[in-house]
Amino acid sequence: MKITVLGGSPKGTNSVTLQYVYYWQKCFPGHEYEIIPVAQRVALYEKRPEAFEEVMEKIAGADLVIWAFPLYFLMVHSSYMRFIEMIFERERQAVFKGRYTAAVSTSIHFFDHTAHNYINAICDDLEMKYIGGLPAHMRDLMDRKKQPSLRAVFRRWLEAAERGTGTMRAYAPLRKEGFAEYRPVLPAPHSVQSGKQVTIVADLPDGDSAVRRMVERLRCSFPEAQLISLREIRMGPCAGCLQCGFDNRCVYEGKDDLIELHRGKVLTADILVFAGAMTGRYLSHYWQRYLERSFNRTHQPVLTGKQAAFLISGPLSQNANTREVLQAYTETMGGNLVSIVTDENADYAALDSAIDTTAEVLARYAEEDIRRPVSFLGVGGMKIFRDEIYGSLRFVFQEDHRYYRKHGIYDFPQKKRLLLGLMTVLTLLSRIPFFRKKVQSRMGKMMTMPYRKVLAAAKPAGAGPVEASAGREEP
Repeated sequence: MKITVLGGSPKGTNSVTLQYVYYWQKCFPGHEYEIIPVAQRVALYEKRPEAFEEVMEKIAGADLVIWAFPLYFLMVHSSYMRFIEMIFERERQAVFKGRYTAAVSTSIHFFDHTAHNYINAICDDLEMKYIGGLPAHMRDLMDRKKQPSLRAVFRRWLEAAERGTGTMRAYAPLRKEGFAEYRPVLPAPHSVQSGKQVTIVADLPDGDSAVRRMVERLRCSFPEAQLISLREIRMGPCAGCLQCGFDNRCVYEGKDDLIELHRGKVLTADILVFAGAMTGRYLSHYWQRYLERSFNRTHQPVLTGKQAAFLISGPLSQNANTREVLQAYTETMGGNLVSIVTDENADYAALDSAIDTTAEVLARYAEEDIRRPVSFLGVGGMKIFRDEIYGSLRFVFQEDHRYYRKHGIYDFPQKKRLLLGLMTVLTLLSRIPFFRKKVQSRMGKMMTMPYRKVLAAAKPAGAGPVEASAGREEP
């Protein structure tokens, strides 16, 4: 068979993910492999449409298309995303229709599922026959015990394409009917006097747009807010070089605008509002480029103590995966997510109110330093970072290691000797039938016992701030 591999690393063929493809190539030599580093060459495809068409021709002749990509913070690399955007912009969907496809990624398992969900949805939109994804840890290939499974998965992909196995789509087509662009109808609100630094990071398309109007509505509440317009600044794609790991110095330092803006307007802000428009299954590659370039502080929670909200134009309700990415980004970076507001509601008065109320709550929470408990997304994500930085990634990410030690992020439960000793004693006592029976009969009361002192001391509280929902659910 002819197998076309679309490489998603900015490092081209020198990619950890492609090492898996090279391994399969050696294990299954009876096929014709074409590896195309599309993420590395996307600038060429922008300038030379004929080069892009050469890729389309190779895909048109393929029996199996493999999307091979590393994780770049919750998603695929922005250049890979740009290549995907170009497929739809240049209306080349027909090239992909009906072709068998699969995906392989490498990472430390930090939200690799959201990147795979994105690729799966793109394949469904292209009407491809998606036969599976392999979210590998970057070191799995070096584990001999895991190599048989890696071979088995690839063999299954080959057999599915050879036999013409039936497939089912996982994501319904996007519905575009009945969607009108937001236009404010209520009088502009008075400015919110917060005394806090507000920064808006926005992906604003050229000309008038719904997302631009949402941003302008918010700026009525925060007239002193600083605006970073992602399409108006110099911002190169992450090179994937990892040089920032040693001392948080990016190779772009002094060469484009993002590092200075990130340090001067984002890291110093008390309130952050991110704004953008849906582009198919995600926000645009400009937003993803900002996200991956903000990684110059690597795995450190740079949003700690900051209040955050999102203004999203487009069908976010049809893209739960994107909502999860936004929430995961905020929580793992330490921010307090106040609200995600979209313009899907045709009741523009309600949308005006939601934006205005979001500003009020952001200001109030910033003044009172309100922080909600984070969900599994934030807790689980930081535990992955903690374990990897403490272990095999410590050499590469030395600045992270220093930060984690200083700020107590190395909170391993195994170090709590007193608690572990108590658990050991209780476990031994539970082997005594009388003790076990007594504990089991009172388990419910024992679990709530520590809360009684808190409840006894609780007093009536004053009226709190109005939640910024206005018909929009909060995470």
